[in-house]
Amino acid sequence: MKNKELNSIIDSADHAAIVGNYDEADRLVNEVLAVLDASPSLSAEEHRDEALLRAKILYITAHSTMKRSNFELALEQAHTVLAVNQEFPLGDVLPKVRNLIGVLYQKLGMNDNALKYCIDALADCEALGDKTGIAMTMGSLGGIYDDLGLYDKAFEYLTSALNLHLELRNTSRIANTTMNIGILHYSLGSYDKALDFFTQALAIHSEVDDKSGISDVLSCIGNAYVNLGFYDKAMENYSTALATYELIGDTSGANLVRGNMGHVYLNLEQFDKALEFFRKALARHETLGEKYYIASVIGNIGYVYSIEKFEGYDPIQAEMHLLDAVALSSAAGAKSLLLHWYKTLADVYEKEKRDAEALSFFKKYIELKDELNIADVKKRDEIREQQNTILLAQARTQATDEILANILPPTIVERLIKGEKKIAETLENVSVLFIDIVGFTKMSGLIPAAELIDLLDVIFSRFDSICKKHGLEKIKTIGDAYMAASGAPIPCSNHAERAAFAAFEMLEDWEIDRQFSTEIDLDFRIGLHTGSVVAGIIGENKYSYDLWGDAVNTASRMESHGEPGKIHVSEEFLKKLLMVNGEWLMEEADDFSSFTINNLPLTTNNHSSLIINNLPLTIIPRGEMEIKGKGTMNTYFLESK
Repeated sequence: MKNKELNSIIDSADHAAIVGNYDEADRLVNEVLAVLDASPSLSAEEHRDEALLRAKILYITAHSTMKRSNFELALEQAHTVLAVNQEFPLGDVLPKVRNLIGVLYQKLGMNDNALKYCIDALADCEALGDKTGIAMTMGSLGGIYDDLGLYDKAFEYLTSALNLHLELRNTSRIANTTMNIGILHYSLGSYDKALDFFTQALAIHSEVDDKSGISDVLSCIGNAYVNLGFYDKAMENYSTALATYELIGDTSGANLVRGNMGHVYLNLEQFDKALEFFRKALARHETLGEKYYIASVIGNIGYVYSIEKFEGYDPIQAEMHLLDAVALSSAAGAKSLLLHWYKTLADVYEKEKRDAEALSFFKKYIELKDELNIADVKKRDEIREQQNTILLAQARTQATDEILANILPPTIVERLIKGEKKIAETLENVSVLFIDIVGFTKMSGLIPAAELIDLLDVIFSRFDSICKKHGLEKIKTIGDAYMAASGAPIPCSNHAERAAFAAFEMLEDWEIDRQFSTEIDLDFRIGLHTGSVVAGIIGENKYSYDLWGDAVNTASRMESHGEPGKIHVSEEFLKKLLMVNGEWLMEEADDFSSFTINNLPLTTNNHSSLIINNLPLTIIPRGEMEIKGKGTMNTYFLESK
């Protein structure tokens, strides 16, 4: 089997590990190992290739080991892969390994090391131009900064990661990053907002049947519901998460859910059930050597025994478990846990009339509480400040999207967001409309500047509405002139009909709903032409979508050579207008005579507003006329009653 085929199998194993299908990942990895073991290397090049393949396999194994919650072993395996790089450069595998090591250090609570490796991984990805790697590493950094309480930086990195994954259409990672943004909002106490992101992530994970992702996000949803006081919904999600974790062999994930379910039963005063889940979680945490969680669960068991409402109330059991929890929490530096156990022990000793011991632990509780309160106040201030920063960033992002939507066509906005730097294309069949205000120069000298701006706002807003109704795209305004196009940026077969109907409506009588210092008598000239245009984006800081070409110039000439209150069109536009569904509405002739069509059967392309029956359309020839810059042309007026 060739290296290309083996690499393809390894890529499949990597994907299987990412989506939590560890058995399939193991099967594929073993398949490649069997081939390598049966084909000993002969040359130096073959030895190098084999070493790199084995490094990739060990990286996937380390990833699977991490997902199975054996973080120390996974870290050892990942460092072994990294050591290979000293003899055989790992290429694009190197940043993946460094990122994995960073994530493992984070899970082990060693965030300084985690930052170092992930920052190095990000630099590697940027040097390689690896967008997928950049997005993955930014997501990892976002999670680390969340753990560190640097929520503004966490939001910055997670948002950048999500945008890149969306651009790359990487479904599983879109879901993971969406969930991590939800976790960030959860850290900030915004549980409703967190739930929105968790729900979005669950839908995406479910679509691709990513069991690892499904179980993680269900656990997060359960946590959010607990904090919102919906215990039934919390338990429903926890139960499904637990079953899925057990199915894929994620022991640590399953343990955390068991502990969370124990807390829900505790809140519901179902003490026997709480103890059952705490004990199951404890046994598995001890197997994995997870010291922080061992301290937490042992303390919770002691707390249950200290509750007098519990039929199994046992102060001796409570004292024993709580003292163990104090020792373990102290060793782990878990001060928040320690605070709770000090207070619970003081309460137990007080109930048992052991006043000296009660006073001793109560003093420890007060001293630690004061210490933590100082840090907590500072932390709350930092969180409040970072919440404001995040909200401001979100508001800016929303405002930017809204501004882009107002100045650019939606399809162009989408292409820019996806990373296109240069947008330029030729559109063969476009109808261009120009309309200007007759006598605008004279009018501008009769009314104050503020009123003139108000008048233009009223007129152009009306034109915007008409264009939207008939499917035209506003291109720009130039002084008192307004330019729009039909068939750009999205081509359509009935662009001439749309432009004609928009022009007819623009000339309809209408009343101005604002008062001006002098009487306003408005009249307009309209020009229409059909042809090929070049369309695209210009500018770097102030984007503008524009059209260029002879069709634009000719439409402008139709408007400037027209007459007040009339629609002046070229012969090319007229022919396109009269060609409906591939058939002429009249016999084609070299010279159109004046006539009326009583029914123009327009095609609609799902624009129901364009379905108009029995439209009387009158075509009035102007004959040959000299058009500046174009020479002699046959042109026409369109009228409609």
